[in-house]
Amino acid sequence: MKARVEKNHFKPLDAFRRLGLSGNPFAQRDPWSLVPLLAPAPALVELAAQPWRALSIYGPMGSGKTTAALQVASLLGEQENTRVWRVPEGMIRWPDLDTPVLVVDEVQRLGAARVERLMTRARCERLILVGLVDGLAGTRWHERVYSPSPMTAAEAQVWAGSMIQAVAVAPNPPRLNDADAESLVRAAEGNRLRATELGYAYFEWLVTLPEAAEQTFTGFLRTLPTRP
Repeated sequence: MKARVEKNHFKPLDAFRRLGLSGNPFAQRDPWSLVPLLAPAPALVELAAQPWRALSIYGPMGSGKTTAALQVASLLGEQENTRVWRVPEGMIRWPDLDTPVLVVDEVQRLGAARVERLMTRARCERLILVGLVDGLAGTRWHERVYSPSPMTAAEAQVWAGSMIQAVAVAPNPPRLNDADAESLVRAAEGNRLRATELGYAYFEWLVTLPEAAEQTFTGFLRTLPTRP
């Protein structure tokens, strides 16, 4: 059985206000903040050591693609010289692409023809394409391809610690122990976006509890409806 959060009851901003915060603290975090805290997958370490110009990182929403791309840039020693460009919907003009390392997020919005143009237009030493599908598929470019693995319990510990730190200014910041982190991974089925949704719902649940109630994440999961 899977834990389910009813989306019509999911109001994270209301929860943050009850926690004494004016907005979403996670939306304000530096996207690089998790990079030094997470050990890169061995496959990423191997990729960073190889000669390539283009790397395609793809997978479903919440699979950790963007974090993996930033980890590669860090492994290359180019964090300070990396530009992240998120392709907008209905893109009509190209931005300045002159940078040592260029991370192109939401690359599926470009399509194969524009990726071909990007490969010849971008003045960069390393090009990392991030999207729901393999950004190099259907092109004449055959470079490196990587798809992240599901979230692990060890990563969940780091992720949870980062979330807790983000709301640490609240009167009663949430807490996750080792068992909670493992429960989070199982409930989210290894998906980082799902884990974030559960985290939001957990924070909202916490602020409605009496002080004497059980406040663990595992206790929170027991309150959720389940689905087959």
